[in-house]
Amino acid sequence: MYWENLPYPVIVSLQMNSKDSGVLKLDLHKTKDKCVGSVLINKNNRGSWSFICPDNKKRGRDFEKNLSANGTLKINNKNFVQGNGFDVNKNRIEFIAKKNIYE
Repeated sequence: MYWENLPYPVIVSLQMNSKDSGVLKLDLHKTKDKCVGSVLINKNNRGSWSFICPDNKKRGRDFEKNLSANGTLKINNKNFVQGNGFDVNKNRIEFIAKKNIYE
């Protein structure tokens, strides 16, 4: 995951609950924070995502309080979810996650 101005790694996982919705989990490795969100996908393999993180002064700068983000996504031809968007401070976010197919 790329998160503009966040100086440490973030691990992203996506678990689909149905064909068109799922849970997005983020692990902010350095501060041990767990963020949670959702994804929604339409019939055209496009959709939206959003997440929210707990407050933590250890993150510093604009990342301490009320941290959330949202954006759009698409499923590519290799069944990967590609997301793009911004957090509440207008920092760019990009991620790729393997879409676990709901059976």
